[in-house]
Amino acid sequence: MKLTITLEGETKGIVLPIHHNHFIQAALYQLLDPIYASFLHEQGYAYEKRQFRLFSFSRLLGKFSLQPRESAITFIGPIKLVVLTPLKPISQGIVNSFIMGKEFRIGSQQLFSTGVQLDYPAVSSRKIRIRSLSPIVSYSTLERHDGSKFTYYFEPSERDFSRLVAGNLYRKWQAWKRDADLAEVNFDFSIKPLHSIKRRIIMYKGIVIKGYSGHYLLEGEPRYLEFALNVGLGAKGSQGLGVVEKV
Repeated sequence: MKLTITLEGETKGIVLPIHHNHFIQAALYQLLDPIYASFLHEQGYAYEKRQFRLFSFSRLLGKFSLQPRESAITFIGPIKLVVLTPLKPISQGIVNSFIMGKEFRIGSQQLFSTGVQLDYPAVSSRKIRIRSLSPIVSYSTLERHDGSKFTYYFEPSERDFSRLVAGNLYRKWQAWKRDADLAEVNFDFSIKPLHSIKRRIIMYKGIVIKGYSGHYLLEGEPRYLEFALNVGLGAKGSQGLGVVEKV
C-alpha cells in the first residue's frame, strides 16, 4: 500500500535539521500500536539471518529553502510524506492515529495531518518505469587487506547494484510471503538506471549513507514489480530510503 500523508505545522515555516530521517522514523513508530511498534523495531519480519521492517518512507515533499550555516531546512506550506508497506498493522495504525487527531512530531516540530490518500499500486506488465522519492541504497560490507571492514555503496551503473537490489527484494518477499518453492535464482526481477541519476548523501544518527535518486526501469514478473511499488527498493527502507513510484 502507498500512503500519501499531507502535513502542516502550527506556523507557516517548518524548520528541521537538514538530516532528519531518524525523526520521521520515530514519529511513524509513535503512530502504531505500542506492542506492535516494539516488535517491529526490535525484531521485525525475519528471513534467514536478516530482519525486515517491511516499510519505507520518502523524503519530505514540498517547497523548501536551505540554511547551510545552521544545518537547517525550512519547508513552506503543506508538505507530503509517502509511506510504502504491505503490512496492514502499519497502514491501519497510521490512518487510525490521524483519524484520532494524533500529532506527528518531527524533532521539535509538532505537525498534524490534513489528509491521507491510500493507493494500491498495481502492475500487469513485465516492464515499468519508476522514479525514486527517496534514494535507493545498494551496499556490501567488504574487507581491506589489513582485515578491517568498510561499507561500499554501489552506483546504479555497476552490475552489483541491480543484483543486490534484487536480492534484497527477494528476501523481503520471503519475509512477507514465506514462499518455500521460490529460489533466489528464480526470482525474476531487475533494475536498470535510465536518467536523472544523482548521488545523495544521507546522515542517519551520525552514519553516512550513500544512495541514488532518479528514474529506473524495472523488469520481471509483474507480482514482484508490484511488490516493489508497495514496499520500496534497496536497503535501509525503514530509515527513509528506497521509496519509488511508477511514472
